[in-house]
Amino acid sequence: MSPPLTIQEGATLILAGRSQERMQAAARRIVARAKRAGVERPQVETASLDLASLASVRSFAAAFTRSHAQLDVLLLNAGVSSLPNPNPNPNPNPNPNPNP
Repeated sequence: MSPPLTIQEGATLILAGRSQERMQAAARRIVARAKRAGVERPQVETASLDLASLASVRSFAAAFTRSHAQLDVLLLNAGVSSLPNPNPNPNPNPNPNPNP
């Protein structure tokens, strides 16, 4: 698998998320892959960001604008850990008559 095209073109990749440990591990894998593909100095950064917290989003945005002139591409990849129950009825039997 090749490194992200943007890194091959000299762009800086910023991994933003809640787990610094997982982001650092991912950054190391991306840098290693980019170097194997011939990218001399792949630019990969990590930043703390919790999309469930508006304060965290504001903090990330402020830090980003202080250190970067522009944002060219934004990719979001967020998982959902649980969905609300679409059926609030605790009875799992949809048939109200148990003896049809």
